[in-house]
Amino acid sequence: MELAWVLALLLVLAGAGYMYMQRQEEAKRQALKLQKEKEELARQQFHALNSKKTKAKAKKVDVTAEPKKKKKQAAASQDAANEHESILHVLKGHKYGITAAAYSPNGRFLATASSDRSVRLYFRDTIKDKNPKLHLINIEYDHATAMCFSSDGRSLVRTIAAGRFQTWLGLLTLVSCRCR
Repeated sequence: MELAWVLALLLVLAGAGYMYMQRQEEAKRQALKLQKEKEELARQQFHALNSKKTKAKAKKVDVTAEPKKKKKQAAASQDAANEHESILHVLKGHKYGITAAAYSPNGRFLATASSDRSVRLYFRDTIKDKNPKLHLINIEYDHATAMCFSSDGRSLVRTIAAGRFQTWLGLLTLVSCRCR
């Protein structure tokens, strides 16, 4: 009788092992089938994208668009200049926005700094001319965040974003220091 129980137990274990192996094979077949479906879907999407590229029509290019755009911008800037009656003059020349401006106490200079890494020093007497007289100062690697003239108007101090400040003495000599 013990032999019958051992034999029955072996048959049950063999059946469980067989069922486990069958499920493993079925899982492998399902994974392989799913992978093939994904590859086929990717192949179809690839062919769909490539067929769209070949069927695309040539785009028409308006060669007059750039001059039209420049005219509109000029008109808009003119309108902005005439926007308020208190505006005396609009200074142009910086590539990017103004980050600082200073007017000298003696009234001779107007300085503007921009994120285009330049400082433009305008001579007040020539501002309204078509080509105003100016002195261009380039800043390496950074842009000015603040500027101020000395009380006599002969020196210009500017602070750059990296924490340094620079002083122009008579606009010829540059003295540079680092803030701590």
